[in-house]
Amino acid sequence: MKKGIIKSIESPDDAARLSITTRMLIEEALNRHYKVEYIPAYSDDEQYGSGVATCVKNQKSVIFKSDYTNLTPSYGFFTAEIKSLTYNLLKAGKVPFPKTWMVNQRTSTPRLRKILDQAAEVVIKPVDTNHGDGITIGVTTITEMQKAIKRALNVSKRKSVIVQKRVYGEEYRFLVLQGKVIAVSHRRPPFVTGNGTDTVEKLIEKLNQDPRRGNKHTSALTKVSLSDVKRANQKGFLKTVPEQGWEVELLKTSNLSKGGFAEDLTDIAGDILKKIAVKAAKACSLGLAGVDIMTSDIENGGTTNSYVIEVNLAPGLRMHEFPSIGQPRPVVKMIFDELEKHTVYKKKPLQEIGRFAYVELNHTTKKLPARIDTGARTTAIWASEIVEKNGMLSWEFAAKGSEYWTGQKFTNNKFEKNHVMSSNGHRQLRYKVPINITINDRTIKTFATLADRSHAAFPILVGCNTLTGKFYVNVQKCPKKLAEIYNNWYNKSGLKKSRGAK
Repeated sequence: MKKGIIKSIESPDDAARLSITTRMLIEEALNRHYKVEYIPAYSDDEQYGSGVATCVKNQKSVIFKSDYTNLTPSYGFFTAEIKSLTYNLLKAGKVPFPKTWMVNQRTSTPRLRKILDQAAEVVIKPVDTNHGDGITIGVTTITEMQKAIKRALNVSKRKSVIVQKRVYGEEYRFLVLQGKVIAVSHRRPPFVTGNGTDTVEKLIEKLNQDPRRGNKHTSALTKVSLSDVKRANQKGFLKTVPEQGWEVELLKTSNLSKGGFAEDLTDIAGDILKKIAVKAAKACSLGLAGVDIMTSDIENGGTTNSYVIEVNLAPGLRMHEFPSIGQPRPVVKMIFDELEKHTVYKKKPLQEIGRFAYVELNHTTKKLPARIDTGARTTAIWASEIVEKNGMLSWEFAAKGSEYWTGQKFTNNKFEKNHVMSSNGHRQLRYKVPINITINDRTIKTFATLADRSHAAFPILVGCNTLTGKFYVNVQKCPKKLAEIYNNWYNKSGLKKSRGAK
């Protein structure tokens, strides 16, 4: 990367320190020959990928922050960030989810006990959780509940905590893009397999030696944190020695950012579950969403034995691109395909133009002189023999006897007409037709009024409807020949004399 706030990314190596989702999207942009620039959120955060990438090609740009994109409207961001709102929207959309309560640190013990009486076992998580932080699963006592609430509040920006009845089954991630499930992954918590000799701590160290595992979110897989495992299990857990072949689960959360594993099940997941995932994303107004569903039957699960437990605004993509087991899914390519359909047009810089210029019209074969007039609202072209008949308008460019007249007739059925007041107080019927006009090698689709310009210096007048946002006028600049033509016309027209009399 080049030095400075804006980082120009010209190869995958330039993006090596960014988060894997950001990096994969940038690499896809480079493969499609976009010019990529990255602006970090902070001067030292390049390795987190929390900045904005702008990819430009052919005056159009694709912009993203990780996989926060314009596929989701602004209000959609709030629906997923505020979990209490998420569940209200799921309820309104008749999407199945576990029974849910909102509590805080001041919630009374009797109320907490009442929740446990109804649910028996609960899951506690922050209102604004990400990557599984602050979540406690399998709470069954008031003491555990109070500790879990405090833990959730420690990682939350808000004062409320979500308590949900624990539902059973396996957890699956459904990746929904523009109303369609494009990948399904089964995530399981990180685990080690015993060999009868090594402690759990040693087995974790060996697991983390996998070259695919790295820190935070920059690698295909994430290292398992010893401190997370120690906190989630009983005292002395890390020093135990599992028997040969025993699988020992390290954490209760299956989040990949905590070291979890992923298996692709896109072709196995049932249609009813896919419809539930799409319905959940739609309820939250998300164009791209990771919908987590707990179900006891991935192939035939339905609304009676399956529950949406989370709707994620910026879902991780690596579990689908780099599954531990199963077929990789090209979800980055699919997402970029959709982003290209919603590209932002980047305006060309304003071009300088003089008070006169040569232009080309869609129905002419040579360059024509034109006056550039910022005081005129509409572009006008010289026309004669104007006839409207049976919904068709015909005319000839310029007039017989003019050096610009060829006798060729032009027709168009897409025209407008209105009456205007002339300078002498008479109402005149004017026609307006669509045209393509080329100025300085830039072709513009616009409208022009058909007018009698036999007494004007030039057959074309370019007005603001064609100039605005594309050109700025330098009155000191214009072709010398056109300036001479205009000056001769001006001197002969009597305008100079009449203005002098004033």
